[in-house]
Amino acid sequence: MVREAGPANEVALRDWAEWAARRHERYGLGSTGGQVLAVVDGILAAAARRPLRVGGYEVDRQSVPYLLLNRLGDDRDETQADLAETVKVLRQAVLSGSATPTASLADTLSFLFTGAESATGSVQAAILCGDVPVRRDPEHYWRDIRQHRSSEPRFGELTRLISPCAFWPQQPRERPTVVHNAVPALIVQSTGDTRTIYRHGQAMHRALTGSRLLTLRDARIHGVFGNYGNVCVDDAVVTYLADGKLPARDLDCVGHTSP
Repeated sequence: MVREAGPANEVALRDWAEWAARRHERYGLGSTGGQVLAVVDGILAAAARRPLRVGGYEVDRQSVPYLLLNRLGDDRDETQADLAETVKVLRQAVLSGSATPTASLADTLSFLFTGAESATGSVQAAILCGDVPVRRDPEHYWRDIRQHRSSEPRFGELTRLISPCAFWPQQPRERPTVVHNAVPALIVQSTGDTRTIYRHGQAMHRALTGSRLLTLRDARIHGVFGNYGNVCVDDAVVTYLADGKLPARDLDCVGHTSP
């Protein structure tokens, strides 16, 4: 569930802050993880007082967490650097009153504030809203946010926010699918996934009693196979796809740790 992704993103942000701190000479965000997080918290506080002017957009307290979360689903250096540049731009907006977004940030802002790529968001909403009924009372979500503010100070307001599903006139028409069978599925999951958190992959593995779980450890990535470039994972998945045979046991692969 989306609302359970908050803690994973809090951890991921702390990991990224340590990465950025080791590159303080390049990004100037702080020489310790704590200093980098203080910059992020300062941006959030400023955006709560007044929206930040970034290019042609006004970025408020509800938008900043999305800009962070959008880049926390991948721990490779290129994506970590992209997040560092995003934070630099947001800090500049705080200090100067406005800032020019990077090309990557401009694309994300366009997606967030305009109808660009709305088809992607609409499909995702349809999948989520067609899953199970959700609470319709806005107060339920506000109470949930307040209850988790101390443990999810940066992302709780995003992951626990009321969604379009609460306003759909029709709750899911199909009965929930009951998953408990021996289908020989290979489940691939990284331990640091910030989208579908690892324990959900473990739960699916338990529900699919004939499955095997392929775990990529020490990695923060959502799309693992064919994307992350881990040979151990890719070889295991290709073997499964080629002959349809599962490994004899659950497997572990090891990700990378950025210097």
